[in-house]
Amino acid sequence: MKKAAMPLNLPEGKRLAVNIGADFDAHAAWMGSFNLTSPSYLSRGEFGAEVGVPRILDLLRRHGIRATFCTPAHTMATFPEQFRTIVDAGHEIAAHGCYHEAVPTLDPAEERRLMEVTLQQHKKYVGVRPRGYRSLAWDFTALTPALLDEFGFDWDPSLGGRDFQPYHPRPVVTSTERTATPLGSRPSSSRFRCLGISTISRRPSTCPG
Repeated sequence: MKKAAMPLNLPEGKRLAVNIGADFDAHAAWMGSFNLTSPSYLSRGEFGAEVGVPRILDLLRRHGIRATFCTPAHTMATFPEQFRTIVDAGHEIAAHGCYHEAVPTLDPAEERRLMEVTLQQHKKYVGVRPRGYRSLAWDFTALTPALLDEFGFDWDPSLGGRDFQPYHPRPVVTSTERTATPLGSRPSSSRFRCLGISTISRRPSTCPG
């Protein structure tokens, strides 16, 4: 059986493409997703910002690689100097929430508000709106795809419906009726595309917005 061609436009003679991305969470992951604020846990986030980022940037520079850094707004505001070195090195900055919130637990109004705050902080610290978004929990609410479409995102790697092929996720359809349309069975007309796979209890007081 003939193998299907990988749907990527690769340079001549190349057979493999690798997408390198990093989540620059720093303190936000511990404070937002796990509600951990002890010096021990926060020191791990500080290590990522103060030690990890310079090492990664040096490695990427030596090999001439441009990468994508998915960064919460909390990290941009808490470690602005370290974050600026990533931007100045020419790497892409993707949206990664406000304070590493657990997206599936958000009600629609709060999810929209945090998305707006995130975009405001990108404009402040990056100067441009992000093209990509990565969910902090690798999961969505039923509203998330529509929000990403509304706010003009082009891509997201949070879901796993394909491996190499970008795709439009189907919208979530839920009902208590047995005869209703099954979950996610309608085709999607979303602008943004998902890329293949390669519980919050309090909000940190230092989160922007």
